[in-house]
Amino acid sequence: MTFGCAAYGRRWRTGFYGSLMLLMLAWGLSPPVMAADGDWGHRLVQDAAIPQRLAPLPGFVQRQVSAQLAAFPTISPQIAQLLGGALAQAYDPSILSTRVSRQLDQSMTDTALRRVDQWYRSSLGRKVVRLEVAASNAALKGAVLDQAGALAERFRGSARAELFQRYDHALKATQRIVDTSIDAQTALATLVPGQDKRQLHQRLTSQRPVLLAEVRRQVYEGYLYTYRDLTIAELRRYIGFLESADTRRYTDIVAKVAHDAVVAPIDGIGRQWEQLKGLQGLL
Repeated sequence: MTFGCAAYGRRWRTGFYGSLMLLMLAWGLSPPVMAADGDWGHRLVQDAAIPQRLAPLPGFVQRQVSAQLAAFPTISPQIAQLLGGALAQAYDPSILSTRVSRQLDQSMTDTALRRVDQWYRSSLGRKVVRLEVAASNAALKGAVLDQAGALAERFRGSARAELFQRYDHALKATQRIVDTSIDAQTALATLVPGQDKRQLHQRLTSQRPVLLAEVRRQVYEGYLYTYRDLTIAELRRYIGFLESADTRRYTDIVAKVAHDAVVAPIDGIGRQWEQLKGLQGLL
């Protein structure tokens, strides 16, 4: 069995790949709220409840990574569980939240953050926050996937469906999730015997059009589920907000931190695993 085979790709995209998507969306859509001057980053992270949103993800990551690695006969279930647990610990919500707050402090002015905050404190902003928090929790329980087909049929050819392109373009959601997925899969190759990271990265990059189509469908399903209770007028106002320069800057920063937080731990665990194999001959 090879790391890049079609069967493994399907398991990845419905398993650990899904956890990457949830992680990035949980960060990318987390709204800032009012903060005191000079303490924006920390207050935004805490008031937006980013640690609480991310709390379920370490266990989710552990289960998915363990399942993916256990699919390979050369990796014992015990080792797969051990590596999954080590990786899950790298997603400590408090550590990730601190990284977000620091980057926001360093990269955005109080004035810009305040403008974003003012929109989220509006009645529509608070409504969007409630919908996004509820949707992120529902996604972890599989509710989004369960309703995907019915929602796609319900909104087929509607104005809501047509607005998705603007929404996805503003957040760069599909593009970012595919990039992170490719980088994470490449890093994870270190844990699989006989895999060449450079060759794998080239192979995955060649599959990028297929991945983009698949991820775009999943992001679309999440979009329909999350904002199904917004009127078209409200949805247009929200997308207009996402397209503003300040909001684009905010989401760019959070998405970059999320990407690095996802990929770096996998790469680090992979390097440690290589050293462990060399010392103890586990494989």
